[in-house]
Amino acid sequence: MKDGEIFGPASNMLPFSIPEEPENTEQCEISCELTDSDESEILISILTGLEEATEYLILVSQNEDMSNPMEFIISSSESQYLLTSEYVNWGQTYYTQVIAHSADGEIIGIASEIQIIYVESKPGTNEQTAIAVSLQEGSTNPIFEIINDITGATGYQITLSTESDMSVELVQFTISNSLTADYPSDGSPLQYGKSYYVTAQGIDDDNAHGIISSVVGFFIPNITPPILGEPFSWEASIPAANQYRLEVSLIEDFSALVLSNPTEGTTSPMNMDELEFNKGYYWKVQGLEEDGNLFGNASQILFFQTQSVPAPTLNDFSEETPLTPEFSWSGIEMATGYQITVASDGGMENILWQENTNNTSAAYSESATLLEFASTYFWQVASLGENDVALSLSSIESFSTKSVYPVMGLNPDGGTETLSPILQWEANDKITAYLVNVGTDVEMSTIIVNEQTEGNSFQVDEGVLSLGNSYYWIVDGLDENGESLAGSSNPALIFMPSTDIIPLITPIGDEQVSSLNPVLKWGSLLGTTTYTLRVGADPEFENLFINTIVSGNEITISEENRLNNSTGYFWQIEGTTETAVIISNTGSFVTPPSAGLIILGLEDGEVISVTNPTFSWEVGEGISAFSIRFSNKSDFSEGWNFQIGANNFQYPGEPALSFDTPYYWQVSPLNNEGSPIGGWSVTRSFSISAAFIVDLELPGNGEVATTSKPTFQWGVIEGAVKYEIQVSNAEDFSEIMWSSAEIIKNSTNYPGSGAEPLNYGQTYFWHVRALGEEYPLGDFSTPFSFDLSGDKKVVLEGPLDEESESLMPYFSWLAVGGAFAYTLTLASDESISTIIYSADETEIFHQYPQAAPPLGNGITLYWEVIAKDENGSPAGDASNVGSFSSPSGTIEIEFMFGDE
Repeated sequence: MKDGEIFGPASNMLPFSIPEEPENTEQCEISCELTDSDESEILISILTGLEEATEYLILVSQNEDMSNPMEFIISSSESQYLLTSEYVNWGQTYYTQVIAHSADGEIIGIASEIQIIYVESKPGTNEQTAIAVSLQEGSTNPIFEIINDITGATGYQITLSTESDMSVELVQFTISNSLTADYPSDGSPLQYGKSYYVTAQGIDDDNAHGIISSVVGFFIPNITPPILGEPFSWEASIPAANQYRLEVSLIEDFSALVLSNPTEGTTSPMNMDELEFNKGYYWKVQGLEEDGNLFGNASQILFFQTQSVPAPTLNDFSEETPLTPEFSWSGIEMATGYQITVASDGGMENILWQENTNNTSAAYSESATLLEFASTYFWQVASLGENDVALSLSSIESFSTKSVYPVMGLNPDGGTETLSPILQWEANDKITAYLVNVGTDVEMSTIIVNEQTEGNSFQVDEGVLSLGNSYYWIVDGLDENGESLAGSSNPALIFMPSTDIIPLITPIGDEQVSSLNPVLKWGSLLGTTTYTLRVGADPEFENLFINTIVSGNEITISEENRLNNSTGYFWQIEGTTETAVIISNTGSFVTPPSAGLIILGLEDGEVISVTNPTFSWEVGEGISAFSIRFSNKSDFSEGWNFQIGANNFQYPGEPALSFDTPYYWQVSPLNNEGSPIGGWSVTRSFSISAAFIVDLELPGNGEVATTSKPTFQWGVIEGAVKYEIQVSNAEDFSEIMWSSAEIIKNSTNYPGSGAEPLNYGQTYFWHVRALGEEYPLGDFSTPFSFDLSGDKKVVLEGPLDEESESLMPYFSWLAVGGAFAYTLTLASDESISTIIYSADETEIFHQYPQAAPPLGNGITLYWEVIAKDENGSPAGDASNVGSFSSPSGTIEIEFMFGDE
């Protein structure tokens, strides 16, 4: 109806019935209540029953219309019925009604009023559990703790996953009767450096109870590598490895491995039998599992220098020395011998004498090149080990020979051509006057001339000395008081000329000469100044070696006519005057025996690529001086030579040798006066090829390097055992920043330790040469230069030295020109060796992701960024390491009170 009017059609008509009024309208009065039990139970009580009833039917339904009820019968003697948790569920509504029955099963009266009861949710159902994870340092087995237990829970189901959405179940286990549990021993082993996620679900009789916990992530830190101390000791990795492997290399990339020793402790003794003294090495330590597999990363690489072998200490000369000085020095314990070297220059390049000895003293050899008075020389001693390898070098010290010495250089010392000979000698500015004595015998027992002069010559008056006689003379240097300064000179011979004979003075009577170019002396014949010299192999001179015209009264056999070793020779002199031809008696002499010279190197016909090759040979005792000659002609018609006091010689570079030119060389032993005492060795040849000269590749000449540890690369040399590289900040390589002669590959990186650091904005030079087993195969390459730039080094923006706003910090840095990508690395240590997270990024910022290893509160973290090129290689140096701290995790609550 609307406003009294019919509004719309009438509804459908439904029939209904009116029940008959029962004969008995009595009904029971009941009540329902929950018990105090922890279980879901309903206590049904019949407060008022019916007298005729013998039993009661209890109906329990979850429907208000009592449909589908559960039925229970109790006798009339019972007034209560307990509906147990078997039939009652938490969080449900139940409807209860009771009907009385007679003994014959008939209904008495009417059913009771329906009682409604609501069973609340089980205690704890709406409670959410929470779980915490703790991890002992170095362990991979976490400890789980329920930090919010659920009312009514009989246990908790722990689920671990490798994914933050728990989509991949790793392990699931139940804990009961406790709120803590260790990771199960039969669970899949957890890995270092991995993140895991865990939830806890309360259970009650194997059924889920309460709200599942939030997902809790935890990160098992990477194994902290060993921390190196002094060689060879280190701190154990965290956790400690079962064993360690100590590695020692000559190169930072460990391509030239020297040692690889396993050890169970954190120290290893340094055995100098395995290492060389005074040499640089790189070392690292790698943790190992029991089966020998790697345990985490290796330690950082450190550089160390082995101790130097103590050098011999030279004993200084307190005063000027004679011409055969005696040297002494303090020895060292580990030396098996010593090598003494004497040179005429402080650079020890012009060696006069070199000798190996087992003693700590040595006298200058009489067979060595004669020293000169009033001269300064230099000496050095090397300690030697096995195979005469030099262990250490002493300092270079000088000594001076006597500046005041007997007069030397007396001339004549043999025949004279005049009746009033002029006697001459070397002048000495320390001598005021000279006393000249001439006698009839070498002992000067009968003196016929005794004169003092201030100059260094004196002419004997004619008539004082007789024709054909021999005399001896000496000179004594005097000071301003007329006193002898150093004693008389050695006596010299004066053989006066003759009118009818030519006496031979020396060598005679099968005398052994000291050289293959001996000096022949004879007396003069008045009336002539030229003579015919004959030298032959027999006294009849049928087999002549020399037949030549000479002037004067002595001659040195020329190099062209060098004699042979261990050979007897005969000689005579013929002179012609206006009236006669005078022939001397026949003299004889023997040349010295062969020196037994054996050439060691270079091999004949050897092709080398060094312009300062080393030549070596062996020789018998008593020979200390040598001459080595070179020529580009096989007959040595043109050439150059050097005189040395050692049995090896490194070519000095001047005159310069040319590529692809055959050169010839020979060695000859000398006596102490520099005269040959043996023939030239068999001619050997060598040539210099550019085949072993290294071609440099990277960095190219004049290029810009963007990393302070640039990679050097060069062409492979066939036959090279290894390579030597030098890097300098000077074009002439006068200052070496880094050098290494142990590189076995054709590339290497500038090391991070054991070298002077390279600086941005500087120009550097580098060159390489190929090495053989013992000697360089070639010269250093033509040097390349490169400039070092820091333009590709990333500069961090933040977070730096501050607390991050969240456990998912936001990283940012300045862009690097030309960079294709960046790699961010986060670590728990400043050395960035214990890495937590690493990510590649094309932008200049990065948000720490939810799926990354969870960060702890209140810890200090370290990070760096490196720019990458299009190939994914570093474009420059990594940024400086930045640090920040994660949030402390403390929540501050501020209460504000006011009038309003």
